[in-house]
Amino acid sequence: GDTHAVKPLIKALENSDFKYIKVRRNAAKSLGKINDKRAIKPLIDAVIKVSDSEVKSNAVEALRRLCNISDTNVVELLVDRLHGLTDNSTIEKILCNVSDTNVTEYLICKLGTPYPNVRQGIAKALDILKKGKWSSIIQGNNKDWIRLSDCDDVRVVKPLIAALKHPGLSKKEQNIVKKGIQKF
Repeated sequence: GDTHAVKPLIKALENSDFKYIKVRRNAAKSLGKINDKRAIKPLIDAVIKVSDSEVKSNAVEALRRLCNISDTNVVELLVDRLHGLTDNSTIEKILCNVSDTNVTEYLICKLGTPYPNVRQGIAKALDILKKGKWSSIIQGNNKDWIRLSDCDDVRVVKPLIAALKHPGLSKKEQNIVKKGIQKF
C-alpha cells in the first residue's frame, strides 16, 4: 500500500458529513490494506464513534489486518487504545489475527489491564489463537484476579504484577494477587 495516502484517507474517515458516508466506508477499508500504524487511532475512533455499521465493520477488518503485522509495537498501540470499546466481542475480532509469539506473550501480559472489557476481549482472542483457555479465567469482573492467582501458568505473573499497579484494586484483591505472584 501507498503510505502517502494514509493522511488523506484518515481525513476522509474522520469526515462526519453524512453525504460522504461511502467515502468513509472506503477509507476504512483502504487503511486496512496499507498497514500503517498511524491508522490505528482513527480506525478505533471510527469503531467507537461512527454509527454506520459498514464503516464500523470495515474499520474492525482494517484493525484485524493491522494486528496481522508481526510487530509488537503496533499491537501495543492498538491494545492501549481499545479501552474505549465497550464490546469485548469487537476487541476479540480485532485481536484474533495476532500470530507472532512475542505479540501473543504481550497480550497475555495485558490481561492485567484495569479495563474488564479489554481483558475479556484479549482472553477470547487468545483462546481463538489456541494460546490457552484464558476466557475461563478472565470473565471481565473483579474475580479475574482470584482466577489468575489460582492459575498454574507462570505467564500470569506479568498480568498480576500489572494488576497491582491499579488504584482501583481493593486491599483484599491486592493480597490475593500478591499470593498468586509469590507461588511462582
